Amino acid sequence: MSTLDEIRAAFVRDGFAHFNLAAHLPEVQVAASGLELVPEHAWSHIVKNHEGEFEYPLDRFSELAGHQRLAEDDLRAGRFSFSFERLNDTPANATILELQCMKGLLNSPAMSELLLHVTARKPSRIVQCYVSRFRKGHFIYTHRDPGQSFGVAVNLTRRWDPNHGGLTVILDEGGSAVRACLVPVAFQTLVFDTSERSTPHFVSMVSATPPCARMAAIARYDATVE
Repeated sequence: MSTLDEIRAAFVRDGFAHFNLAAHLPEVQVAASGLELVPEHAWSHIVKNHEGEFEYPLDRFSELAGHQRLAEDDLRAGRFSFSFERLNDTPANATILELQCMKGLLNSPAMSELLLHVTARKPSRIVQCYVSRFRKGHFIYTHRDPGQSFGVAVNLTRRWDPNHGGLTVILDEGGSAVRACLVPVAFQTLVFDTSERSTPHFVSMVSATPPCARMAAIARYDATVE
């Protein structure tokens, strides 16, 4: 297990760090329970292609299929695009206890203290929070997350086969060399700088139908330097 000092050294050196959150904050195991059972109507599918960014309920099959094809065309052409499902932190989902429990953990004093130790920045608020879900055909093209201070991705995936894709690949500043490749493992957490340094990364396309979806809790934080 990496110590918090070792994790902080990696963040300072590389602009990102990854570690097992459960080893430092065991409460995540309880906070994450039940998310895979959230009703489908609470989820949406967000797609980015050259025509724009679109988000629909999961039952809008025809619209989603058309935008998915365009997104895959853009991926092949080397244009920024993405396609995945997410459980948004919106008023409509305020009664989804599993989501609110996960957000509560991400916004907790214990999590803030851990992030302060890792980044040397004190979180002031969560700017955006959602749970992502990747199934066959879903991906995110290489990008650099804008604004805020840093981002956090807490993997919630169980029993993932890396042959199915869905890998988080972190690139160098030029976007041409791989610095790290993360296989989805439960509670593996990636903290990455979005202010002082950029961290280009992508999620490779899920190429098979896995027994369970690739899921992660995503949060973007504003913070002050300590």
